[in-house]
Amino acid sequence: MIGNWNYGTGRRKSSVARVFMKKGEGKINYDTALKPDLSRAGFVTRDAREVERKKVGLHGARRRKQFSKR
Repeated sequence: MIGNWNYGTGRRKSSVARVFMKKGEGKINYDTALKPDLSRAGFVTRDAREVERKKVGLHGARRRKQFSKR
């Protein structure tokens, strides 16, 4: 059955989204499909942002160690 389907995978950080599509008549069934926002009609692209690396001497990517006055 998977031979009749086309699929795509999108990833960002640790999340994964998979989409499966099959050939049809080109009609959209609004009972089973999400209603598209016509003002934002277009293609969805991958967000290229990634997690910033941890730097030496810091707790995380930007968080510094806690300052101690004494």
